[in-house]
Amino acid sequence: MTFISAPKFSEIASQHIFRLVAKHGNVEELLAEERMSGQMPIRPQRHATRTSDAAEFKRLLTELHVVSLNRAKAENNVSLDVLFRLAVLKFQRTELLNQYAQVLERCRARVKFYEAPRQSGTNRTLEIRERLAGFQINKKTVLRRAGQDLFVLLREAEKETLGRTRRSLFGDTVAATYELFLNRLVFSEDGQDNLLNAEHYVMLGTYDRDRDRFQAMRDIAAQYLKSLGVVPEVDDPRVDGILNVPENAHEIMAGGAPDDINPKSKAQKALLNAWTELLERENVFGNVIASYEAVPLLAQYSPPINPQQLKNALISREERKRVETLLEEHGKLSPRACMPPVRKVEGCKPAERAKIASRFFAISRVTIAICAAWK
Repeated sequence: MTFISAPKFSEIASQHIFRLVAKHGNVEELLAEERMSGQMPIRPQRHATRTSDAAEFKRLLTELHVVSLNRAKAENNVSLDVLFRLAVLKFQRTELLNQYAQVLERCRARVKFYEAPRQSGTNRTLEIRERLAGFQINKKTVLRRAGQDLFVLLREAEKETLGRTRRSLFGDTVAATYELFLNRLVFSEDGQDNLLNAEHYVMLGTYDRDRDRFQAMRDIAAQYLKSLGVVPEVDDPRVDGILNVPENAHEIMAGGAPDDINPKSKAQKALLNAWTELLERENVFGNVIASYEAVPLLAQYSPPINPQQLKNALISREERKRVETLLEEHGKLSPRACMPPVRKVEGCKPAERAKIASRFFAISRVTIAICAAWK
């Protein structure tokens, strides 16, 4: 296989992404009707047939990356492969938007078909219009879900082939660089997605008034490392590097449950207590607990409630009243499910607070590292 296969990959990737967007946008049926009615697709050479599937796309993705790795090895320059991976990632991110536009255009054409004199006014016409409106309203959700499907295939290719091949060629010297490609935010618009962060990392604040916004939490983590004597100042460039090592979190805090058996575990307990006290002193512990307690509520309330607003409603009575008002206006959702998490935030016991603090240090480390990379 040579780089001549790149155009084939582009073709297969575009078809695959088109189908992902249609599936998650709940408009596959409309496009199927278009084919059955004999209407010609806008770009028939790309979408008239279903010659590829996820397995074929992953196979081509893997082969193309293996070629890149071999090229980088031949020239003894791993940066060539890093740039290639960036290019493939950028192509997929761009194609998500392009294929969303293609699906939207095809759906609009289908709506026009049903709005023709012989079809207009039927129940099917109204249904098609509602389906199109939902597709447009849920654009961000559609792109998120399609992007996550692409991410899963990339992660599988990395686990099954690419990681092993790269280590055989270059060892583990560049492992940290490639880790940045294997987080779920790589297909988000700007490295920020509240739902993805909530479900897989931790949902840091995004508003200027939020105590737990990215920069504030990074500064608190840096302050903690400084208090341990690990760095001399909070703006030390080594802070992000230290936070980006997974083993550090467990080594420092023993998973949030150190015992008193030996000197090391006693030291870990002291370090965990220091971190917990710092979060409380900075008045962000409520935000930390709420970032976890909000997760089970997202499926029920978001949309229509913004994830950050929902999280803040577990902390602030004023924000909770705003959310209750919005839910009343919506008419179909009760705020009752929010009360147990509110009580959890207000009455979390010391032992559980320590575990949450440790978990937050470990997971926010990932989120902070990712945000720092995007910055």
